[in-house]
Amino acid sequence: MKKRYFYAAYLMLMLTLSPAHAMQKSQPNIILILADDLGVETIGSYGGESYQTPALDRIASEGMRFENAHAQPLCTPSRVKLMTGKYNFRNYKHFMYLDPSETTFAHSLKKAGYRTMISGKWQLVDNGIDDVEGMLPQHSGFDDYFLWQVRRENAGSRYWGPRITDNGRLMAN
Repeated sequence: MKKRYFYAAYLMLMLTLSPAHAMQKSQPNIILILADDLGVETIGSYGGESYQTPALDRIASEGMRFENAHAQPLCTPSRVKLMTGKYNFRNYKHFMYLDPSETTFAHSLKKAGYRTMISGKWQLVDNGIDDVEGMLPQHSGFDDYFLWQVRRENAGSRYWGPRITDNGRLMAN
């Protein structure tokens, strides 16, 4: 039983996507939310009292809640860590870069019969400094994606005009 729990915890900690729909009914749906600038102390299910978080509290009460997770002080290294399941000293080569040779959690979930989807900020292809080409979402194991900043030059404004890429199609502002 302990090994099964550890395996489930491992998959949940690595997941950074919107609802994944299992192909087989016996598999649980997996949702992981990675939020920039949000600490555990702000979520009600972890004892936070500063904000009302009823939807997150309900998800935590009906699912699996984790007490031990590790992040970096910057968002991109944290995303790379979650995507690969490896500490950054084992996978981090450049800022805003996910090595195309890495196996992501989405690759693993697809092998297990899941349909995968990611939504949010990608920022893992190019940084404008190093001459490197990172992994695109369609090559990282995701069936669907709805992302901001897939490529740096198409990002738009972070706050008042982000350019969203919907399954490879850059949407108009």
